[in-house]
Amino acid sequence: MTEKDWGNLKNFSLKELDLSGEPIAAKSEKILPILMYNVDNWVTFLKGEYRTPKRKVYCRVHAIALGKHKKNSFHYRSTRVGRKIKIVCMAFDGHVVGVSLYQMFITAAMFGFGGVGFYMLDRDNKNVGMRVNNPYVHIDMRSHKLGRTSIWYREKGKYVSEPNKVLDRIIQPDCLRVFSYGRE
Repeated sequence: MTEKDWGNLKNFSLKELDLSGEPIAAKSEKILPILMYNVDNWVTFLKGEYRTPKRKVYCRVHAIALGKHKKNSFHYRSTRVGRKIKIVCMAFDGHVVGVSLYQMFITAAMFGFGGVGFYMLDRDNKNVGMRVNNPYVHIDMRSHKLGRTSIWYREKGKYVSEPNKVLDRIIQPDCLRVFSYGRE
C-alpha cells in the first residue's frame, strides 16, 4: 500500500496501523492493496446496509501486517509481486461496531474473499495473540478452493471448518448480537 492507496480508502487511514516496531512506510508496503480496497468496500457496504440514524458503524482493526500468527498465516505470506517473491499481508482481522458477527461473516463471504473465519472470545487461551474483548472476523485473499470461499470458526482453542457446523454456529444468539462497543 502506498500513501496514494491509503488516500483512496473511505474507511481507513495510515493511522490504523500499529506503529510498534517498524517504520510506517515499511509496514504499509507489506499490505496487499487489493486486500484493503476490498475490506474498505465491505465496510462501506456494512455502513450503508445496517446504519440507522442513531447508530455509528466503524471498523476496528485488530491485525493486519503484524501480530502473533501461525507460520503459514495469510497475515504474512510469500507471494510473487512482479518478478520478485515478497512477504505480503493478505489478511485482515477486525470487527465492525454497529453490526453483528453474523452480518460481518455473511457479507464478507458475499464480497469474494477467499477465506472468511470468525473467532469467538477465547479468554482462557493464551495463543490468540491479540488483546481483544470482542469476537471478530478474519478475511483474506487466498485462492478459492473449488470455486468457493473457505469458512471456519475458532472457539475454546479449536478450529472448526466443516461448513454445516460453521453455519450452525454463526446463527446462534451470541453471534446475532450487534456490537455497540470498540476494542478495549
